[in-house]
Amino acid sequence: MEMILDFKKIFLIIVFGLALYLVYTTYFRGTGGKSIEQLLEQHRRASGGRADILRLEIARTARDTDVDVLLNALNHSSAKTRAVAAETLGELARKSRDVRGSKRLIQLLEEDENESVRVAAARALGYMRVRDAFDPLLAKLTNREPSDLVKEAAHKGLKNLTDTQELIETDDTKDRYGSLYKKWKEWYETTGVQELKKLPEAK
Repeated sequence: MEMILDFKKIFLIIVFGLALYLVYTTYFRGTGGKSIEQLLEQHRRASGGRADILRLEIARTARDTDVDVLLNALNHSSAKTRAVAAETLGELARKSRDVRGSKRLIQLLEEDENESVRVAAARALGYMRVRDAFDPLLAKLTNREPSDLVKEAAHKGLKNLTDTQELIETDDTKDRYGSLYKKWKEWYETTGVQELKKLPEAK
C-alpha cells in the first residue's frame, strides 16, 4: 500500500514538473524571461555569431503581441535593430498574414541607406503580400538600386507577394535584373493588375 502511495507521489511530482515546464516555455519562451525589447537591445550590442544567434532567437520567440514593439524598432537609430525588426515582422506575417508596419517597410525599402535594412524590408514585404509593395519592389530591380543583394531580395519578395514562385526567372547572366524587370512588367500588364487587386492594402 505504501509503495502505491509512493508511486502516486512520484507521478504527481512528474506531472507538476511538466506543468511548470510548459508554463515556462509558453510564457518565457526559452529566453530566460527576457522581453523582445531586451532581446533587441542585446542584439544591437552583440557582434558576430552571438548577434546571429540573437537574431534567430528574436524571430523564433516573437508573437503577435510583440508587433507594437517591433514597429517602434523600425524607427530605431541602429540599422541592426531596424533590420532585425523588419525581418521578424516578415516572419510573423508568414504565420498570421499580419500586415501592420507594411507602409513603414515600404518606406525603408525605398529610403534606408543601409543595405541590410533594405534587404530585410524586401523580404518582409514579400511575406506580407500587400498590393502597395509591388511597385517599390519592382523598382529595386533597376539600376537605381546599387546593391545586387537588395535586387535579389526584391525579386524573391515579388515571388512571394504574387505567389509565382516558379513562373518568373531568367537565364540572362549579363543583365539578370534588367531581364527580370521586363518579365515582371509583362506579368503585371497581362494578369498582374487583377491579381494584385485581391491582395490587402498596406497598413
